[in-house]
Amino acid sequence: STTFGTASVRNNVFTMPPNTTAPAIMIPSPIRAEVVGNDIQGGGYGGAIHIYGYSFQPSPYARVDSNTIHHVTQRGIQFEYTDSVFARGNVVDTVASSVFSNGATGILVFGATNGAARLVNNKIRHVAGHGILLDHGGSALVVLDSNAVSTIDSAGVRITTGQVSMTGNNIRNNLRNGVEFATSGGANDLH
Repeated sequence: STTFGTASVRNNVFTMPPNTTAPAIMIPSPIRAEVVGNDIQGGGYGGAIHIYGYSFQPSPYARVDSNTIHHVTQRGIQFEYTDSVFARGNVVDTVASSVFSNGATGILVFGATNGAARLVNNKIRHVAGHGILLDHGGSALVVLDSNAVSTIDSAGVRITTGQVSMTGNNIRNNLRNGVEFATSGGANDLH
């Protein structure tokens, strides 16, 4: 918990210009984040939703639920140094790459995640990079359950570091691997 409160962003429509450098929704640590039921269209390399903390002050909690994201650049949903991550029922459709990255990502979990981490029932398609990218060094077991990942230019799910449990996901029609382990980043564990 935090004394700084919760940022609740609910049931809004965002239409972003193509040259923007910031995400439609950005919530920093130490604020708890609840991003629910939003419709995000377009945007530049900042992506759609970015919830972040730092290694010395992680974001305590993030719930990203039932959002629709279309035609963004670089990142659909990004969690960075967030202790508890919950992404459920989101649709991420069409994420383009940018000159500032080596590929786009539908949902990214990055940095230390030490609480709970669940990505459940998300639909990710048409990404010029990875569908789901997990690169976290925390103690959380990231649960991927019943996600649909399709028509991705790279791996459907890429695990750079961290522990992952995958159940009931539908991963198909991707140009590269369904699940890819990158061994250079550290320990990987798939359950």
